[in-house]
Amino acid sequence: MQNFIHISKNLLNETLKTPATDGLRLLDPLKSIALQSGMPMKILEEVNAYGDFEKHLHEEDLWLCLQGNLIFTLSGKLENERQRTGADGKNLVPNEFTGDRIIDGEEVELEPGDWLWIPRGVPHHHRSSRVTRLAIIKIPNKNS
Repeated sequence: MQNFIHISKNLLNETLKTPATDGLRLLDPLKSIALQSGMPMKILEEVNAYGDFEKHLHEEDLWLCLQGNLIFTLSGKLENERQRTGADGKNLVPNEFTGDRIIDGEEVELEPGDWLWIPRGVPHHHRSSRVTRLAIIKIPNKNS
C-alpha cells in the first residue's frame, strides 16, 4: 500500500491547462486524489467569482497563487457573523462561520508565485475578475 502521494510538475502543468469556466471550482485530478486519500491540497480555479466571507476555527489555509491574480480581504470583523450551514441546507458546520462582509479588513493582492498563510480564526474573503488558479493547503488545528 502506498503511503505517500507524488504530484509531478507535469501533472500540475496538465491541470493548469484545463479550460476555464466562470465561478469557483476545484480542478481534477487533484480534487479526486484529495477526496480518495485525504490529501489536504487542492487547486482552486476562480473566474469572475466572489468567494464567501468566512473564518474557520479548526484549520488554517496556506495559499499559493499559480496563475492570474486576485484580491484577499483579511482580518477585521465578519458583519452579521453566523455559523455556516452545510450542503444539506439544514445542519450547521462546526467551527465554520460566514458573514455578509468584512469590516475594517486589509486587502492583499496575490500574483503568481505569492504565498498567503491565513491562521485559524482570521476572517477572509477572495475575489477575482479573471482566470485565477491557486493551490490551497488545509492545515488542521492540532488543538481541536
